[in-house]
Amino acid sequence: MLVHGFGGDSDVWGRVQASLARDHTVVCVDLPGFRDGTMPPECDGSADFLAIGASLGALARELGLRPCTLVGHSMGAHLTALAVLQDPSVFRGWVVVDQPLRCGPPLAPDAWRRLEADPEGFFGGFLGAQARDAAQKRSVVQKVLAMETRALASYLRHLGVDDLGQLRIGLPLAVFTASAPPADLLAWSEARAYPVTGSVRFAWFPACGHWIMLDEPEAFESNLRDFEARLEPQLSGENNSP
Repeated sequence: MLVHGFGGDSDVWGRVQASLARDHTVVCVDLPGFRDGTMPPECDGSADFLAIGASLGALARELGLRPCTLVGHSMGAHLTALAVLQDPSVFRGWVVVDQPLRCGPPLAPDAWRRLEADPEGFFGGFLGAQARDAAQKRSVVQKVLAMETRALASYLRHLGVDDLGQLRIGLPLAVFTASAPPADLLAWSEARAYPVTGSVRFAWFPACGHWIMLDEPEAFESNLRDFEARLEPQLSGENNSP
């Protein structure tokens, strides 16, 4: 199960999905509001990440994917963490893509004003610095601008909400990152969020921007397959589709 982040939709997995689908059942999730006019579930005026996370586990059960490998990019990694915390038996491995699961600060009032006055310029700075090139920047910014304003604001209002706490997860974990070498991430992980009871594997993509699966899909897939090959099905007597 592949879950996109902010500034994308299920299309970001296109080349990875097509290759994996040769021998996997692959589900690419479109988060509420990112491809249609739906609103995400809300709690206290912001997107309810706990509810969205729970829906990922429910979808895996509904589609008979249990146990499956769960992959989340950026904001999608935050949501997959909540999925695993709430329903760990559905998953056998977890992959976090370029997201250290830190809780970002809420948008300041002047940032909201800039967003309202010039949304394209705001998101060009907000997301553009993470893109590999100008074409990718235009693509991710346009995907965000195509969203319904209410849904977009709902996700942004979640900034500053720390719903992960001191994360403890017993699944094998892989961290794919373009933003820092594995040694730096490992030091941070031991202090904050990744001291899981399962194993942790790091893969660094120094030539990539934030959207690793777009920039180096073959290397992304290779590392994903390598991680998955080390996993053992957690359940017996059930559908063990990866």
